[in-house]
Amino acid sequence: MSKNSFSEKLGHLWFAIVHIILNGIFSIFCGMKVEGLEKLRNIKGACIMAGNHTSYMDPPIFGALSWRRVNCIAQDNLFKIPVLRQLIISLGAIPLNRDNPDPSTIKTAVAKLKRGEIIGIFPEGRRVLNEEDEGSESRKGVSALARMSGAPVVPISIIGGKDCISIHHKFIPRFRKLKIVIGDPVVYEKSPDKSKEKENMAKFAHDLMETIMAPVNTERNRN
Repeated sequence: MSKNSFSEKLGHLWFAIVHIILNGIFSIFCGMKVEGLEKLRNIKGACIMAGNHTSYMDPPIFGALSWRRVNCIAQDNLFKIPVLRQLIISLGAIPLNRDNPDPSTIKTAVAKLKRGEIIGIFPEGRRVLNEEDEGSESRKGVSALARMSGAPVVPISIIGGKDCISIHHKFIPRFRKLKIVIGDPVVYEKSPDKSKEKENMAKFAHDLMETIMAPVNTERNRN
């Protein structure tokens, strides 16, 4: 066994341990309820987990859902924090410069998908703090990944992620309910007209974001 292969196996084992810890934290303290988990678990090969993004808790929530390593595409600034850098690299994170995207980010992600791994991505490209702005933007990076890899995209609707774990009065943690709705996987279909491929990619990203936001909006209208 090569050194790289052994290192990869250790990385996947480490992620499985972290998954158990995260799943326990969100389940016990936040009463995490998950609908449609089988839609994710039934995929044995490559897939792209795509979700709404309102909190730093969202990538850990992805980790709590999947026992297989989720290689999350993360803002490159996070890699400049020494201890955090080592942690997220050990969990498979891929750096992305949001203002000046490097093609190597997509290449790295596609290579992992072609090896049968999972990529985690937030199509909005940033944390959206205002409810009225949620789902208003969906970048084409998710379309590019789906198009180049052929991997199915699994919509992940995170409801209550922003407030599920927060700090209240002198570093006292406060926990609130968390709900996740996992939608049916969708596969990118290339346009028969190559001149319309950019438009097709934009539509795929838009439709995906609408699918992600539908359960979020339904829950809000209920309250």
